[in-house]
Parts: sequence; C-alpha cells; structure tokens
Amino acid sequence: MPEAEESWKRAAAVRLATALGDCVRAWHRLGDALRELQSRDGAGRYVLLDSGANNVEQASWLLSASMAGTVAIEYLALRGCAPVPTDPVAAPGDLHGGADAHYDVWLALARLQTAREYGQDALRATEAAFGHLSAAQAMAAHLPAPAGLNAVMEEQVDAATNQIREVLGAMVNMSGMVSCAAEPPARIQSA
Repeated sequence: MPEAEESWKRAAAVRLATALGDCVRAWHRLGDALRELQSRDGAGRYVLLDSGANNVEQASWLLSASMAGTVAIEYLALRGCAPVPTDPVAAPGDLHGGADAHYDVWLALARLQTAREYGQDALRATEAAFGHLSAAQAMAAHLPAPAGLNAVMEEQVDAATNQIREVLGAMVNMSGMVSCAAEPPARIQSA
C-alpha cells in the first residue's frame, strides 16, 4: 500500500472510531435521559427534569459530531483515492479505477451515507425532544402552576420521552452502519 494511501486510511480509521464513540455516547445519554424523566418525587414532580434535558442536549451535540466525522471520512477517501489528492473525485461512484478498484472504500462510504441518514432522523427527533423538555422546564419554573399547566407539562415530557424512544432505535441502526463501515467487504467466491 503506497504511503499516501496508508496515511489517509489511518486518519479515516481514527475519525471512524471517534464517530462511532460519539454515536454510542449519544445513545447512552439518551438512555440516561429516559430514566431521569421517569424519576418523580412523592408529589409527582419531575426531580431530574433539568438533568434529563441536559442529557438530551449533550446527545444532540454528540450526534452532530458523529455525523460530521462521517463527512470528514468521506472527504478523506475522495481525496485519498483520487489520482491527484489535491483534485478529489466528485462522488464515491467516481473513485479512481472505478468502484471495483476501491470496492472496500466505496462500500464503507455507502455504509456511512446510510448511517448519516439514520443520524439525520435521530437528530431531528432529538432536537424535538429537547424542545419539548425546554417547554416543560419553563413550565416547571412557574410552579405552583395555574390549573391545567401540570397536565400540559406532562404532555411535553411524554412527547419528549416518546421521541427519545424512537431515537434510540435509529441510533442503534446508525451505530451499526458506522461500525460496519470499518469491516472489510465479504467476497463470495463461486465454485
């Protein structure tokens, strides 16, 4: 393997590990938030609402960082596989030598694109959950609340927890695709 190719692949491997780590940390933050939002005191008040909202916000940042890492890997690969690294190929399908010559890179980039699609869905839902929790925090700041405000606050927290549950599934898919991007392609040989 030429030194330049080895260099960009090492840099991409570091970015890939970081992207996967950020995705996994975001998933854990959302799981923590879900548990915290179920915690109430004897009067039925949310005791960890602020912590839950903070975990959702942190998950959003980590998710964004993970997706940015996958974009960086694509840029590295498109430059690294180009005949002249200062003149990157336009898209994964245009890899130098065709997709067959760089099938492993093409497949990794396809998997990362799928991971970003899951990530975009997860990020939208995470931001929506954070919006619901921010509204609930604002309502909680005015307790004791006028009649009916507690019910509205409950609706906001319930909407956030439903969003978080949906996000957790998308994040498993995203993590799986990022992880698969590091795996070599399976080559099926015909007899």
